[in-house]
Amino acid sequence: GSATMASEDVHSDIEEAIDVEEEAQIKTLGENWATAAQQLATSQLEEASKICEKLRHQLARERRNNATVKSQLEEKTAAVEALRQEVDAASKRALSQSEASNKAQKDLEQALAEAKKEAESLRSQLEEARAKMDSDAASALERQRALEAEAEATLNETKAGAEAAAKAAAEQMAEVTNQLLASNAALEAQAESAATAARDHAAELAAVEERKQQELSASSSELASERDAHAATRAELEALRAAHASLAAEAAAAKATADERQATIDAERSAQKQAKAEWDELSRSALDEMFELRKKCNAYEQRQLQQTAFINQMSKQHADQQALLQSFQGVK
Repeated sequence: GSATMASEDVHSDIEEAIDVEEEAQIKTLGENWATAAQQLATSQLEEASKICEKLRHQLARERRNNATVKSQLEEKTAAVEALRQEVDAASKRALSQSEASNKAQKDLEQALAEAKKEAESLRSQLEEARAKMDSDAASALERQRALEAEAEATLNETKAGAEAAAKAAAEQMAEVTNQLLASNAALEAQAESAATAARDHAAELAAVEERKQQELSASSSELASERDAHAATRAELEALRAAHASLAAEAAAAKATADERQATIDAERSAQKQAKAEWDELSRSALDEMFELRKKCNAYEQRQLQQTAFINQMSKQHADQQALLQSFQGVK
């Protein structure tokens, strides 16, 4: 700018010199012009040198800036490469975790299916056990009723037989007792009659001693026969007593049989109670197993949700890293 102003001043001086001064002064003005032109050239050269120096400094700054940018770009490229490798590793880990999760899910589904099959089998066994227990209970109840009816009938029959036998024995014993009493009375009457006859005919005994002796012998034989009959009657009475004792023993045996059957019925009732207790325990065990299975299913579903959330998070991070990588590549 200063050089241009100097040039304009010189031109103005020349024009003024041409107008005012003579031809002689033109040479001086030419010299002045040459000097001014040289000064202008020198000034322009200096200005150009300054400009070149500024450009040189600016170029150096640009080179330094370019080196810095290149270094930053290399660092960013290395960071992007590391980020890409990290993204690839994260993708591989996510894929591996996804495969492991799928495998775990398949294993858990298989275990769940097996558990369901086992639960169905257990439920079927429970139903079969319940049906068998109901059938056994019905059969035991029928057997109990039959045994009770049979025991009652046997007891009634035995009781009736014993009562009839006792009544018959009592009647027969009364009849034999009456016969014995009548026989004793007859024997006593005959003895009294014989004594009276002996006293009345004491005088005649001497004369007819031999005949009376024979009659007395006959009377003694008859008395012995009566005594034998009385002994036989006593033997019959003892036999009747033995029969009564036998009937009493049979009644006791029947009662023992009835008690044994009652014990059998009580044992079957106890077995039914035990079976019911076992059934209740089996039912509680089945319910506990189903509850544990439900807890495992809930835990598996919770893990699935957590794994799904983790996979979604990793996918989002992968997408963000891919977008960041693309932006860095675009800048490069």
